[in-house]
Amino acid sequence: MTNCSFKAKQIVLIGAGNLATHLALALKEVGHKVVAVCSASGKTAQCLANQIGQGCVAASGIETLPLADYYIIAAKDDSISQIAEVWPTHLKSGIVLHTSGSVALSSLFLLVDYLVEFYTLCRLFRKNTPSTSKKYLVS
Repeated sequence: MTNCSFKAKQIVLIGAGNLATHLALALKEVGHKVVAVCSASGKTAQCLANQIGQGCVAASGIETLPLADYYIIAAKDDSISQIAEVWPTHLKSGIVLHTSGSVALSSLFLLVDYLVEFYTLCRLFRKNTPSTSKKYLVS
């Protein structure tokens, strides 16, 4: 069996709802750095950025997002096409992770060179935060 070394990644979350909140806290817990959160109004992004700490910034538009290793789109399904339409070219070097089960992956192909689709296996609520020690997230 080989020994894998862990390298922390810089992550941007597009969306600041339940899924984004759980992902941000779990990613932080296992050692990744959530560098920015973006939401339509900016208000929910600011709340989540404050909760994450570690210098995480809030944005109300994706055009101001910093470079990162991963961009996780955890926004409402009906806003994903709008996100795709305005995706900045300076973010094309990162990997986009798409969390929607009802929006076609093909709608995001032009955004970046690398695109991943994943689904949550349970329903997440803010008041019952899953713990990574219970293996909800694998690093």
